[in-house]
Amino acid sequence: MKRSIVGIILILLLTSYVHAEPEAGTKDYYADGWQISYSTLVVIVALNRDGTANKSIPGLPGSVKGTWEVTSGEALITWSDGWRDKIRADLANWAYAPGASLEKPPANKGVAKKDPKYFYTGGWDISYNIGLVNFMLNDDMTAIKSVPGVADIIKGHWEIKSGEVLITWDDGWRDRIRADLQNWAYAPGASMDQPPANRGKANRK
Repeated sequence: MKRSIVGIILILLLTSYVHAEPEAGTKDYYADGWQISYSTLVVIVALNRDGTANKSIPGLPGSVKGTWEVTSGEALITWSDGWRDKIRADLANWAYAPGASLEKPPANKGVAKKDPKYFYTGGWDISYNIGLVNFMLNDDMTAIKSVPGVADIIKGHWEIKSGEVLITWDDGWRDRIRADLQNWAYAPGASMDQPPANRGKANRK
């Protein structure tokens, strides 16, 4: 009897896990971080749930902004530089040059890989009442913190926990970029169960 109950519980847990993954081809499915790999280039794409998008190249500063929508089960992204991307259901990415027709073959074809870490990879501006702090979250999970006008930088590492980014810096400070894009900063030795020392707004660079 006990084995039967345990078996039923395991089945229910597995079923809930399977159902947790959004249905392919939907907005919930595409709203995530993506790595687009071409033969000579890797591009990081973040598709936000509000229909905005960000594109960056690891190692290069700044990002390109855009908008996206789901069309016929594919994510169609329109970038501010004129390029357009289609993440297809087969996880191929087709890139179209500015002004090119989507009915024609794409200028570039790549492979799209979905991973939550790519949603956060790239540069961030953290706005506090006292000023601005810059974060760079690298795809190897290392991080760099800098203050505009100050030469020194602080290194650290980051991870994703419970849908939030946790950054641990070499100077002992810790930061949390929350799902609502608020940044909470904790002083060295402070408990993360307590209110943060500083709160700011996290904006992609």
